[in-house]
Amino acid sequence: MVTAEVEKVDITDSEQKIIDQVEYYFSDINLRHDKFMKYQLRENDGWFPLDKLMTFNKLKALSTDKNVILNALKKSANGLIETSECETKLRRIKPLPEFTPEYTKQLNLRTLHLKGFPKDSTFEQLKTFCSEYGEIDSIEMRRRDGNFKGCIMVVFKDRETADKVLAIDGLKYNDIELLKENKERYFERKRIFLESIRNKKKNKKQSAEAVIKTEGAIMKITDLSTETKYIQIKNELSKHSKVAFVTAIGESGQCM
Repeated sequence: MVTAEVEKVDITDSEQKIIDQVEYYFSDINLRHDKFMKYQLRENDGWFPLDKLMTFNKLKALSTDKNVILNALKKSANGLIETSECETKLRRIKPLPEFTPEYTKQLNLRTLHLKGFPKDSTFEQLKTFCSEYGEIDSIEMRRRDGNFKGCIMVVFKDRETADKVLAIDGLKYNDIELLKENKERYFERKRIFLESIRNKKKNKKQSAEAVIKTEGAIMKITDLSTETKYIQIKNELSKHSKVAFVTAIGESGQCM
């Protein structure tokens, strides 16, 4: 196997981007959700073909040269990935953690939801900003219909770093104050919001049913001209009481 040298070496910006992207693919964060990669690793004793990895869009955007990618990975001092002797496959060295409820909770506590960024912000700009506060594992730009919404989920290396960012009074990006909360709080806030929406819909439905079921609340009107519009009847009755609905006038000249 070929592993990265740990001594300090010169790494260009483009090489660092390659290292970051490949190591993200093999990270705890990505492998927790990436079913395709997990299947490939499970079926191939932990190895993943480099050629297949090079078809991934974000890596392909950085380089399509196999040697450039391999040379960059050899300069990583993180000790996360090893290369096969034939240099055609990559494998994660560190075992994956067990994704227990406690692991998930700790992950959420070191993951921050930051909101308020300009919607034309780039990934590199956001990464540079977040890296000023400590080492990060990953950044997810939240999108709607393919467009950046101005908020991110950033995973810091440890909870202490995340807590320090939360403690900053008036955290700003280019003079714009950001909303900040950890992922635990984010989920709780969303849960309360969605629950309030459900309750409002439930109450609205119950109120409508109460109106329909109220004794004596349905009135039958007869001897109407078939040319009379139901909206005319509703408008006239509404002058005297709240009207939930008026049926269309039948051929017999009746409506409810």
